[in-house]
Amino acid sequence: MSEDKKTVVLAYSGGLDTSCILLWLKEQGYEVIAFMADVGQDEDFKEAREKATKLGAKKVFIEDLREEFVKEFIFPAVQANAIYEDRYLMGTAVARPCIARRQIQIALKEGAEYVSHGATGKGNDQVRFEMTYYALYPGVKVITPWRLPEFYNRFKGRKDLFDYAEQKGIPLPVTPKKPWSIDANLMHISYESGILENPKTMAPDDLYCFTADPKSAPDEPEQLELEFKKGVPVRVQNLKDGTVHDKPLDIYLYLNKMGGRHGVGRIDIVENRFVGMKSRGIYECPGGTILRAAHLDIETFTMDRELRKIKQMMAGKFSEQVYYGYWYSPEGDYVRFCLDKSQDNVEGKVTLDLFKGNVYIRSRESKASLYNEELVSMDTITGYNPQDAAGFIRINALSCETLAELLWKLFQQASQLDNLFHQAFQGNELELKRMDNVKTSARNLMKLFLTKTFIIEKQPPQVLKIQTKFGVVVRHLLGGKLNIQTHPPEVTCTLISEKQAQGLNVGNRKSSVSSNNSPVLNNKKTLEFNQVTGKLIGEFKNLSLAKATRQGGKNKEVVTEEKSALLFSTQINLGKEIFNISAISVPVVVTVHGNQQCDAEATVFWDNAFADKERKLFDVPDQVEWPRFAEALNKRWALNNQLPLSPDSIAFLGKKIFPGKMEGGMDNAMVTRQLFNRDHMNGRSFSFWKWFYGALDVVSRRLLDEWRDERVAGFISKNIAHDMLRGCNSGTFLLRFSETEIGGISVAYVNTYDGGPCEVFDVAPWTNTHLQMRKFSDRLKDLGELVQLFPNIAKDDAFGPYYTNDGKLREHSRLRKALNKGEENGA
Repeated sequence: MSEDKKTVVLAYSGGLDTSCILLWLKEQGYEVIAFMADVGQDEDFKEAREKATKLGAKKVFIEDLREEFVKEFIFPAVQANAIYEDRYLMGTAVARPCIARRQIQIALKEGAEYVSHGATGKGNDQVRFEMTYYALYPGVKVITPWRLPEFYNRFKGRKDLFDYAEQKGIPLPVTPKKPWSIDANLMHISYESGILENPKTMAPDDLYCFTADPKSAPDEPEQLELEFKKGVPVRVQNLKDGTVHDKPLDIYLYLNKMGGRHGVGRIDIVENRFVGMKSRGIYECPGGTILRAAHLDIETFTMDRELRKIKQMMAGKFSEQVYYGYWYSPEGDYVRFCLDKSQDNVEGKVTLDLFKGNVYIRSRESKASLYNEELVSMDTITGYNPQDAAGFIRINALSCETLAELLWKLFQQASQLDNLFHQAFQGNELELKRMDNVKTSARNLMKLFLTKTFIIEKQPPQVLKIQTKFGVVVRHLLGGKLNIQTHPPEVTCTLISEKQAQGLNVGNRKSSVSSNNSPVLNNKKTLEFNQVTGKLIGEFKNLSLAKATRQGGKNKEVVTEEKSALLFSTQINLGKEIFNISAISVPVVVTVHGNQQCDAEATVFWDNAFADKERKLFDVPDQVEWPRFAEALNKRWALNNQLPLSPDSIAFLGKKIFPGKMEGGMDNAMVTRQLFNRDHMNGRSFSFWKWFYGALDVVSRRLLDEWRDERVAGFISKNIAHDMLRGCNSGTFLLRFSETEIGGISVAYVNTYDGGPCEVFDVAPWTNTHLQMRKFSDRLKDLGELVQLFPNIAKDDAFGPYYTNDGKLREHSRLRKALNKGEENGA
């Protein structure tokens, strides 16, 4: 074998694997050219060159690819909004074709027939490297040590590599104490293997290199303005300090810096590898996360809806091609060309905030905007007649109405044919039965369609208290087309049990429902024809329940777990045919007393949160995993109170429902209905739900503004609150939800008595009853011992806007905010 044929260009990183591979290739008789790509990783390239030379590399190429990596690879991914499995921005996958392309260019220049890489036989990178190799250099021979028995039998794991490195005197930056693998470039940094291979193991705090912990990130947001042309960022400006960058590499580096400072772009995921297995990866991608958010916004602002639908389909294909290694392929070239063309009009500026791990879009502007402020304004009619909406609705309903008309004609023709059959086949029971089946099938199709287009447009409240009025709106979507309005149907509302609802849902004819004994008052309404929409609408404005009809005794706990539904039924007359149709409401719980509201809400919450989409009616699991339960709690909280709970508050709730359970074992813990709202919490006389619901209720009724403006710490323990306040100045206080009182707000504060040291004290919890008599913020104002909200916000600044009848203080607060805003803008 000639020298040229024995020369191999190795994609060298300077790490454990490729350093060992370099020596191993030398042992196999190859001349090794070490190629190292600078794609933005934090690396001492001079030291790496010396190391490769010391290990016996014939030549060492260190190539600065950062500029082309950004312009030719990262920015096309930004244009595509590329993302794999909804979360991964593919920093590694995007870099591989850039690196492999230059490796092939060096191999061709040096006359090397062989190339090699250090990717394992289980990962995606082997595919990405080799697909590029073969696309750009069809005759190349690829040496893949981790797929060769003579290599992987010798090096069964990283310990063997460490031992080999020690034996050969290879200096390494990692030790067996921290054996996770790191891959870094401009776009991101990834962490895999070692202790991270166990998906239950949480990442150590010292693992992250790019980003700050969001909890310890700055308390003030960073405001940036990003400008795009043809879907590519061309300029970034910091609106706080005036910093500007307009070169591709500088823009990306600056976004990484700002995003990293504010903890943006961290994810911890399990993904599906191309080779068929799942893997756990932890990624930091601050710049990419910022660009994706900004580009999505400006693209939606400037791109036609139908074009964007097609573009999104192609973006999904692009993401798949990148992840699987098909960058250099005919289909890859075609998709990138189409995506680039789609960006012709994607230009403009996006203003965004970076804060505590998140990217918040604040505004956008563009000369190519398709947004028409006057057209969409509720205050003007310029250029658009709202009655035009009727035409739009009619056009979108045409297919539905056309199908209804065809079904009705089908049924009429089947009826006429049935009459002819009875005349022609008298006495032939077999033929008559066949025709009868045809007619019945046509009728059933018509009834099914009529039933499916009879909808409850406005559902009832899911907790119905007797003798309390409520409203419901029902509607038939096809009334106009089938002339149902010529004999306007009367709709009857009936309360039905869970068992009756299930029977009706599966078409059980024995599950009869009578409206004679129904407790629903004002339960009849004639459908009225709406000339604008062409639909039949029935608006029940004064429904109420005269009494509660129970399915299982009078035990209080059973009563509030008992689900019912409202059945809306009517008759549709088409010609001589009568079709009985109905619609069933969402599950409801009927209560008699106001003190049953909380338990009834628990039943509704569980049903709404955990019922499967394609479920048997009313069927819900008896237990769910803690992460799913916690997510549902947080959504319910945010729905009521606008601002979600913090991760610390969620963790504290977990400790309450599972006392003594370690945080790391919560993912597989199961929350049962018993734990949720039947058993009492540890050491308390109330259930978890009653405690949680009490806090949710007091916030929504008594201190929504204070919660929304983040003046309440939330769910934290008394001990943690005291720990936070120790060492603070006298008069510092914080607010949390009481652990002992349902719906109670506790005030912990620092004070000193008789010249002694500062101590932490607690005010007895204020409940809904207290706060009904005097407002929450006014009570804080009354307490002179309270001086500043933790950590250092003056009480009047924090709560002054909510004080009662104190216009001067509110004006002072307004002026102070205006002054601060002026200072930020350089006024």
